[in-house]
Amino acid sequence: KAFGFHIDSMSMMGLALIIGILVDDSIVVLENITRHRAMGKDSHAAAIDGRTEIGGAAIAITMVDVVVFLPIAFLPGIVGAYLKEYAAVVVIATLFSLLVSFTLTPMLAAFWSVKKVEKEPPRWLAALDTRRAHLSVFVAAVVLFAAGAILRATILNVFGVFALALLLLNLFVHRYNTVLDLYRTRLLPAALRHGRFVAFVCAVLLINALALVGSGANAIPIDGVILVGTLSAYGFAAFLRRRGHLHPWLRGFSTLGSHRATAVATLIIPPVLALAMTALGGINFDFVPAEQTGHIRMTLAYTPGTPIAVTAKGVDAIERAIMKL
Repeated sequence: KAFGFHIDSMSMMGLALIIGILVDDSIVVLENITRHRAMGKDSHAAAIDGRTEIGGAAIAITMVDVVVFLPIAFLPGIVGAYLKEYAAVVVIATLFSLLVSFTLTPMLAAFWSVKKVEKEPPRWLAALDTRRAHLSVFVAAVVLFAAGAILRATILNVFGVFALALLLLNLFVHRYNTVLDLYRTRLLPAALRHGRFVAFVCAVLLINALALVGSGANAIPIDGVILVGTLSAYGFAAFLRRRGHLHPWLRGFSTLGSHRATAVATLIIPPVLALAMTALGGINFDFVPAEQTGHIRMTLAYTPGTPIAVTAKGVDAIERAIMKL
């Protein structure tokens, strides 16, 4: 009301975007408070220490969002008139989320959520990790989707989406530790062992994303150059390995292509991305898409006394022919 805003599509779009950011600060705070509580501190000390420890990080995260969206609220012209409300809603909601994470979240944690330390997960959480629960939620989602299609009720489709999201979230929660162990014991060590491969993949993805500007076919020559450069680098590295005695600064380069799996992957990724980028097509720069407008004026004459049904049929035929243009 103070800014003259209304509940419309722009303000609701800003609120929809900001939902994740609104809970992000509080989630980080609760996680750190829980960690301090597990260290043996009482709930009040854990809330104070946990909140204080990451206060600077939470402020930095929030300020990044503010710095990004605040200038949008001051854009001039028609674009600014459209996006002012959207940006202001995002900035204000973000600042209030920081306020809540500094005040309400630690208070609720101290007096409620971490006041009692549970050794095992609650029974209701374990009860959700059963085939019967998963099947029930899936059947409920299918029924809601079918009822929404039959009754043409969008709200039922929305509830169906919520049911599927609940199912996926439930599966993730109960298998989070398994995924975390897989990441910690296999995926992350593999990425650290093959750091150059990870950097190569990231660089190729970035280059191909930039190649989409204008036309996706731009990726074909770019990925061709990358492929030829990679083959040349591997060939030179193999030549260095055959020489035996190398200068110290060449030893690191000589290991390129020595790991067969990553070497094959670096040769497969560029052509695959070239085909994918070509299929995706280009990305246009226009903020407002270009339009072509025109007018067609036509006079249809019938002899006096012609029935209206006949003239309507003729007009409909001409309209269908025009719409095919």
